[in-house]
Amino acid sequence: MSERVTAFFVIDGPDMAAQGLLLASSLRARVVHDLDIVAYAPEPGNGAIPDDLRAAYDRLGARVETIAIPADTWKKPFPHGNKIFACLAPRDGDTGVFFDTDMLIGGDLDLRGLAPEGGIAAVPEGKPTWGKTNERWPRAYAHFGMEVPTERVRLTRGRRIEFYPYYNAGFLAFREGAPPAFARRWFDTARDIDWNLAIAQKRPWLDQIALPLTCARFGIPVAVLDERYNYSISDRAFEPNDAAVIHYHRFAHNHGWPFFAPAFDQLVTDLGGRLPHNAASLREGLEQPAHG
Repeated sequence: MSERVTAFFVIDGPDMAAQGLLLASSLRARVVHDLDIVAYAPEPGNGAIPDDLRAAYDRLGARVETIAIPADTWKKPFPHGNKIFACLAPRDGDTGVFFDTDMLIGGDLDLRGLAPEGGIAAVPEGKPTWGKTNERWPRAYAHFGMEVPTERVRLTRGRRIEFYPYYNAGFLAFREGAPPAFARRWFDTARDIDWNLAIAQKRPWLDQIALPLTCARFGIPVAVLDERYNYSISDRAFEPNDAAVIHYHRFAHNHGWPFFAPAFDQLVTDLGGRLPHNAASLREGLEQPAHG
C-alpha cells in the first residue's frame, strides 16, 4: 500500500494566501508522487481570503480550509503558533508535511518515508537563535523534570556548530493520527512553556523551543534531515547546491538566485496565463533591488 502524503501550510490573510499559491504550484510541479495540498486559513486572522485567490487554489488542486484559533490559547499574541494548529487539524492519509508559506520547491522532491514510525523529520536550525550563551535550555528541560540531552545536532549556517537539538519548524514531516499525537503534544508543550515557564525571549522562538522538548518528553524519534529539505537563502549569496525546498523568507532574498523566476512562470502557466489581481505582490520576487 503506497504512502499517502498531505503537504500543508498557513495562509493568514490575502498576502500570505498569494504567497502560498507559489508554494502550491511548485509542490505540484516538483513533488514526484501524488499528494494532497491544503492551505489553512486561521480565524480570527489577518483578513478574508479573496475569491480570486480561492479560485486559484482550486485550479491548482489545493483545498483551502479554516482553522479556529481560540483567543485564550497563548499568553501573548503568537502568530507562529498557527502552524501548530495546522498540524493539529485532522487529515486523511499517512504522513503530513508542514511547510512555511515563504518556501518554494526548487528541485525534484520525494516526501515519502521521511518521518519514522511515531516520529518526526526536521532540519536543524541555521544558527543558535535561542539559548546560546545562557542557561535557558537547561532551565527549559528542568521545567519538565529532564536533564539537557547529551545528543547534539549540527546547525546549518555560519560556523555550523554542534548544538542542543534545535530544529527549524518551517519544514516538518510526521505520521498522522486523529489528531496527530505529535501535534497534540507539541501544542501542550508550547502552551505550558508560554504560560508557566518564566524565561526570556520566547517570541518568536516558542514553537522551536517547544519542538525538541516535546520529542524528549514523549520519546518521539527525530529523523534529522539534511539542509536540502529546508535551505534558507536569507543573507546568503548564491552557491551551487542540490536544495529542493527553498526557504526564502522575504522576496528580496530571491535576487541573484535561480529558483524564483521559473516557479513564478510555472504558477502563471498553471493559472492559465494570468495572475489573480490579489496576487500582484508576487511580482516583487522578480524585481531587482534599487542601487545607489
